[in-house]
Amino acid sequence: MSHSSYDNLLKKDFWSSIRLWIVMEFLSFGLFPVLGLIHMDNDRFQSYFIMSFPLGIGGAFLVAGSSRFLQRTTANLDRSSERDIALTLAQIVGWVGAFGVMFPFFIVVGQFLTEAFGELYREPKK
Repeated sequence: MSHSSYDNLLKKDFWSSIRLWIVMEFLSFGLFPVLGLIHMDNDRFQSYFIMSFPLGIGGAFLVAGSSRFLQRTTANLDRSSERDIALTLAQIVGWVGAFGVMFPFFIVVGQFLTEAFGELYREPKK
């Protein structure tokens, strides 16, 4: 396989992850608060928003790098325990990257569930 196909895979996966992260940012920190689905104080909201940038961009790099590593590993290593270890490591790195990309969504879901269960189990006013 040529290096250009490795580079194309790297770019494709990176930009796909970045686009997904941007959509998650818009939904999580733009649309959901405006619609009143979640309520957060400004300090916590701002800290989550700032935290999501390195996690999202770093996650996109990890996803892209792990897919490129998987492609190279399957092309270069024979069926062995080294290959199995390398594949497992690449998959773990890819999942960590995916968590970084989806971090804004996880924060919003956690906040939504916290508020929903808080309302559900709140004692009625007398």
